[in-house]
Amino acid sequence: MELARATCVWTLLFLILLVATLAASGFAQATLPPQDEASPPTPKGIEEEDPTKPVAFSIRDEYRNSKDGAWSNTAIFRIDRLVLKNFGIKGGGKGLILRFDAPFNTVHRGAITKNGLGDLYFQGLYIPRVGLKRLVAVGTGIVFPTATSDILGRGKLILAPTIIPVWYFSHRERLFVLRTQNYVSVAGKSGQTRHLNMIVPIDLLKPVLDDIRKFGRVNKPARPWLGMFSTEIDNRVVVVGIAGKGPAARAELKTGDVILAVDGDKITSQTGFYRKLWSLGAAGVDVPLTVYHEGVTFDVVLSSIDRAKLLKAPRLH
Repeated sequence: MELARATCVWTLLFLILLVATLAASGFAQATLPPQDEASPPTPKGIEEEDPTKPVAFSIRDEYRNSKDGAWSNTAIFRIDRLVLKNFGIKGGGKGLILRFDAPFNTVHRGAITKNGLGDLYFQGLYIPRVGLKRLVAVGTGIVFPTATSDILGRGKLILAPTIIPVWYFSHRERLFVLRTQNYVSVAGKSGQTRHLNMIVPIDLLKPVLDDIRKFGRVNKPARPWLGMFSTEIDNRVVVVGIAGKGPAARAELKTGDVILAVDGDKITSQTGFYRKLWSLGAAGVDVPLTVYHEGVTFDVVLSSIDRAKLLKAPRLH
């Protein structure tokens, strides 16, 4: 519900911004006042452009392969509009370049494939002076977090300041374009990953602090470990890594497998997975799993171990 509400808010903001930008560009819709006798004539061969003509609609497709068999495909519906004013008058040319992108994404990660709307993109660039040989467009792009799923977008409002100088070499009939753009996140979910060794809530630290100082761990039977690393994606627990000598590797589990159940109980979250796993007993207990792998669902029993036994112990002299 919160995600849907946030999506509606960002979509409304986008529509307001789009209307305001198009209204601002309305200066180009007015026709030029008639030239009097004292006004210099329009140079021969150059006429005022109709600002409603340079509108382009295009569809482009982008495909990307990632590691571990993940891939994504994006169909982008794009509208470009060029608005010019006083193009035929020396020293008076100016304009706007407007762009709107609506991406429709298909993303595959592990055993999960999602389709839907991605993050909408709007760009407005201002051209302070249109010359016959050079011009500079400055402005910004805005990425709106409108994706229908977490894996289909970035989940953040992003500004993308842009500057585009353009040179035209008439003797060679060549156009040189240099585009510089920087993406800055201003709101939304953070995509930054922090790699931490261990986090212990402060209220749980005091009872075990003496054990940690003496033994380096809590002095009680070790919890079961399966030799795999997982994450939660759309209410599913997905395997993202396998330890080389752990139980999961011996059972031939693979990156991208989905853990559907532990000991017959359905699993929909990372927290639920570990709570159920640890409830079965100490390290060494057998752990029945129901696993989904590339269209096939199967049951497997893993013999858990104490993770500390795979770590290098300090040398004793």
